[in-house]
Amino acid sequence: MMKGVLKKEAILNFIGVIFLIIAINQFFVLFFIVKNPTYLIWFSDHVAFLLALGILMRKRILVTAELCIALIPEIIWSLDFLSKLIFNKYLFGVTGVAQYLFSSGVLVTKWQNLSSIQHLFIVPLGLTALWIMKADKNGWKLAIIHGLIIWFLSLSIGQSYNLNCVFRLCISAAPSIKNYMIIWPITAFCLIIISGFFIQKIFRPKSRKN
Repeated sequence: MMKGVLKKEAILNFIGVIFLIIAINQFFVLFFIVKNPTYLIWFSDHVAFLLALGILMRKRILVTAELCIALIPEIIWSLDFLSKLIFNKYLFGVTGVAQYLFSSGVLVTKWQNLSSIQHLFIVPLGLTALWIMKADKNGWKLAIIHGLIIWFLSLSIGQSYNLNCVFRLCISAAPSIKNYMIIWPITAFCLIIISGFFIQKIFRPKSRKN
């Protein structure tokens, strides 16, 4: 029993350190290569840090919340990237959410671009940690609070950045969508609820209520 507990603790520490390394790399890229920390408002640029914090401090509610936000968007990004990389075709056709990493169909191997590969690790590592820690029933509530903060900050920065795609879709050839800025928060809320439902069904502890 003790060996099993120690093994789980070691796995959690390992995953937490991996996320911390990813977060430090993101901070380095944004502060010293891109030289624009405004991009930290992008959810994908700060989620690794919050997951590292939640895992290393054993805060189930924080890990649950971040995965409620990340689950569906990160899966979509990963599938789009892998589809282009393996089959030379974006998941959504002519362009995709991972298009910025490619030039003339070839993966651009600049450090700031390669750092985006972190998207591939968020869900599998995060869910592995949550499988051990178990989900918190109130995680979806914290996810909504985090989502609202991201939304307001992204709106305040302005359309030129289009952080978290709050003003328009992050696909270059995407058509204009009427009432998009109303649809965005509604969609984000629905994605959190759907992800939260899945996480609660699969990753909640069976023997206790919280």
